[in-house]
Parts: sequence; C-alpha cells; structure tokens
Amino acid sequence: MPKGVPGAPTRGTEVALLPNLSFQAGMSMRLYGSELLVSLKGIPGVRPTLLSPPFESQPGVGGLQRRWIQYVSYPAWAKRQQADLYHIVDHANAQLMLRVPGLRTVVTCHDLYPLAVALGHLRFPGAPSRSAMVPTSLRLTLLRKAAVVMTDSKYTLDECRRYLRVPASRLQVAYHGVSSAFRVAASDGAQLLCQRRSFFGVHKVQYDPQKHCYALLHGTTLHGRQIREPGEKSDPLTY
Repeated sequence: MPKGVPGAPTRGTEVALLPNLSFQAGMSMRLYGSELLVSLKGIPGVRPTLLSPPFESQPGVGGLQRRWIQYVSYPAWAKRQQADLYHIVDHANAQLMLRVPGLRTVVTCHDLYPLAVALGHLRFPGAPSRSAMVPTSLRLTLLRKAAVVMTDSKYTLDECRRYLRVPASRLQVAYHGVSSAFRVAASDGAQLLCQRRSFFGVHKVQYDPQKHCYALLHGTTLHGRQIREPGEKSDPLTY
C-alpha cells in the first residue's frame, strides 16, 4: 500500500484502476495502465482490476459529447465502482477526484506542463498561451484531494510541491523501469566528468578508463559511447 493510504482489509485490497478513455490519450497511457495492472498483480494481498467504462470506446465522439463524458459521465460512473483503493492512472483525469473518495485514491502524475506554462515558468516554440492552459491547470489543482500523488520523476514531484503545494508526506516517486539491456554498470575507476539536471531528468557524462570511452547516460540508461582510441568506432545507442 502506498504510504498515506489507509491500511488494507484482511481479505486483501481491491484496487480499481481508472484508465484513460480512448479519445483522451495515445498508446503510452494505455500501456501504462496495462503494465500497472501486471505489476500490482504481483503483490501479495492486492487484487487489482483495470476498469472499462461503458462509454470508453464510443466511436465518433465529438467535442461537446467528449467533454460531457469526461466531466460528467466518467466521474459519476467512477463513483459507483466499489473498491478499497482507487488509482487514477493519469493526472489528465484529475476531475475524477470530484467523485471518488480522496482518502482512498492514488493519482499518477506524469508531468505538469500545463501548469508550468500557465504560470509562465515554461515557454518553448509552439507553446500554447498561458490563458489557454488555465482550464487544464484548474483541473490539475484537484490532485490536492488525493491521498497520494505518485510521480515518475523527482522533477515532477518537485513541481507538485511547488505549483500545487501538495505536502511532501503525500508525494511519492515511482520511477519507470528500464530493461537490463539498457543499463550500464560503471567500471571501477570510472570518472564522472559532467552531470546536469534538466527538465527531463539527470544527464551524466562518464569516462571509463578500462574501456577507454566516454559514456552519455540519462539516469541509468546508456544513450551512447565515444571511444577515445584512434581507429575504433562505437555505434550510438538510443531508446
């Protein structure tokens, strides 16, 4: 159980995963919900269910109907679902916090770009205007009602604390897993040449004296190597 959520009943904890609707997001959020279900099934005493709203796959949903489903139908339907713990898999559905019990709800927050734009802390080419992000930002303030806000990076956790004033006791980081094929174990004596924190995480450049190469890492994920010895080559790596 996430810290901050009331304890589990002796029969086990029924966890209802509230997914993105088909018209809300692409493959990544739907994959996240599916993988979260698999992970929770591996925890003893946890009985998770990835819910399927009856209007989830309605074809040809227009703008007005889409908003009605998102802000009226989905929250009302979510309230009727019985569970010990609710997990909203994407902060984009923070409006569900209006109807589900906050003390028994976890929300995964993947980023707070709209809030950063609305507050003037983030600008980039093609960015929407600050005023255009106000409605989305207001919806995101409902994250404060959750028992736990789970982020996938320390950067987003800090944003929740700064922008939303979510207490540190109700914030947790659950990093995305990385396949062992993309992990790099530094050799003894590897030298850290540079480390920078960006919007997307921590980037590092290391020199490995045993392999005579430089390595570029994002967290623990190896993105590329550059061999120092003349005549040797190394193909760059990427996601």
